[in-house]
Amino acid sequence: MTVRPVTAQPEDYPLLQSIAQVLHNEWQALPQWQTPEIILARLLNRVNGENGEQLFVATDKNGALLATASLIWRELKTSRMPDADWWTGEIYTRPAARGRGLGSALTQAVVDAATARRLPALNLYTPDKQAMYARMGWKPVFDDVINDENVTIMQRLLAD
Repeated sequence: MTVRPVTAQPEDYPLLQSIAQVLHNEWQALPQWQTPEIILARLLNRVNGENGEQLFVATDKNGALLATASLIWRELKTSRMPDADWWTGEIYTRPAARGRGLGSALTQAVVDAATARRLPALNLYTPDKQAMYARMGWKPVFDDVINDENVTIMQRLLAD
């Protein structure tokens, strides 16, 4: 398994298409994931680095997609956390690859990238992985409803 950033290079385009398709398949009922084309456009902007966002993948030995996660600028704006600018999001592991620590490895890759850029904190929201994130140093901030789903907003402080 390899964990790495996805680039804007042509050789990564098929991988971007795969990511767009699996994210669509998983969350297509939600507006921002309605079509693979909408998702692909967002991913292309992310890998072009225009606003500092990054996309990471875990791939198998043949380069096939196993999991993905992103460093996202203002994925969620909430009045309860007005300074929550940077988020870890779009974390997804293919069903056949689950239970192997890929989500944790990708989340850590995002944390490492944010730490290297000296970001003060990262945020995320999760409906069901609170315990996993707590083991990785994330703290619950509050519970909320996002897209008709009960979630916990969590934060990890990075800077001293």
